Amino acid sequence: MTTSNIFRLKGSIQEYDWGKSGSSSLVAKFAHAAAGQDFEVSDSRNYAEVRYGWEHTRKDHLCFDDAQISLHGLIMSSPRSFLGARLTGPSFDRKHFVGDAKFSHTTDVPFLFKILSISKALPLQAHPDKKLGEKLHNEDSGQFVDCNHKPEIAVALADGFKGFIGFRDPKLIAKDLLSVPELSEVICHDEAIEKFVREQSKESLKVIFTKLLLESPEFVSSAVSKLIARIERQGASATGDNALAADLVQTLNKQYPHDVGVLAAPFFMNLITLNRGEAVYIGADEAHAYLEGDIIECMAVSDNVLNAALVPCETRNTQTFVEALTYTAREPQHWALRPTSYKRSKKGRTTAFDPPLEEFTVLWTQLNGEGEEYLENAEGPTIGIVTKGTIDFEEQGPDREKLTLDEGAIIFVKPKTDLVARSNTDDGEVWWATCAE
Repeated sequence: MTTSNIFRLKGSIQEYDWGKSGSSSLVAKFAHAAAGQDFEVSDSRNYAEVRYGWEHTRKDHLCFDDAQISLHGLIMSSPRSFLGARLTGPSFDRKHFVGDAKFSHTTDVPFLFKILSISKALPLQAHPDKKLGEKLHNEDSGQFVDCNHKPEIAVALADGFKGFIGFRDPKLIAKDLLSVPELSEVICHDEAIEKFVREQSKESLKVIFTKLLLESPEFVSSAVSKLIARIERQGASATGDNALAADLVQTLNKQYPHDVGVLAAPFFMNLITLNRGEAVYIGADEAHAYLEGDIIECMAVSDNVLNAALVPCETRNTQTFVEALTYTAREPQHWALRPTSYKRSKKGRTTAFDPPLEEFTVLWTQLNGEGEEYLENAEGPTIGIVTKGTIDFEEQGPDREKLTLDEGAIIFVKPKTDLVARSNTDDGEVWWATCAE
């Protein structure tokens, strides 16, 4: 059982159909450093995620040099040492937190930290808030294994990340409803459409969006086929000169032929584009579907998700999904999470992405030209991933423990640990998730 204040963690590699294939995936690039040299990359497999932090199995995140020791096992051996005073004290909201019921405090890192490498759209989904999460867990603990919420942030690791997030301006939705007959055909309720076009209210949006998502797959398939044929003949004029929607319809239909998401996402949702270092925050009960790119993702600990499209019908929770959404239309810039200076950075090389949550803050340390950063002790646990260069980490204290980590390697830092990070290459970069700030 380690007594070190800094130590290397092993991540878990996840394969999903939407991940990038083989060596084209950033996850595959990091796999050896994250999961071990024995990990074999195959060009026929899709490497979607590498995960760090919490897992509901509590078996996936191990000490890199001793596979018999899990992160959860370490925490259980000394919760206050590994999580800090606040997470193990009375002030942290653990009513909905995933932990061991026999303990009065939490026994897990309160966030899940990931890198995603995306080649095609993820499911159209939302994560329930705490109240709904508790209800779903009580009704079906097999599918909804916890009762927590799952707000998340995504930060682009490279230019060109794209994702659908939240509802578009109702005026734009109304214009497309009047311009694209296949939409009206699937919604199949002229009165509801007329009411939405007239009122553009949350209530009327909910009615038409629900009718769209709950229509039979056969009816949806027929309408999508008609729309694709018109786009091929007419181009953007088939979508009322909405060229972006025409392109997105074709893209999604190639990925998920005749799926209702082919209609729902391009015509109802914002398409967000992020360049490197730009971030979005997505709260509970907000529809989203990432489309392409490489990102850092961090979220509150939960496995709860409500899928409604871009997945097989048998895995959907459409009725619960449409009831959960806020139906608040927002401009694309609303979703941006701006970086700020990190208060514990002594060299000014670290910025913070701090959502309105108690569970986590994401940090970005940039070490250019063999630079150095001094990070003062955080109140809670911190997990870091080296995404560029080779970094020397050194604890500032009597033991002065050291670790040298390459791209893809993961470090765990105990609370109340002062740390220096030094790049011994021209370009070094570390992404962190921490909490109790």
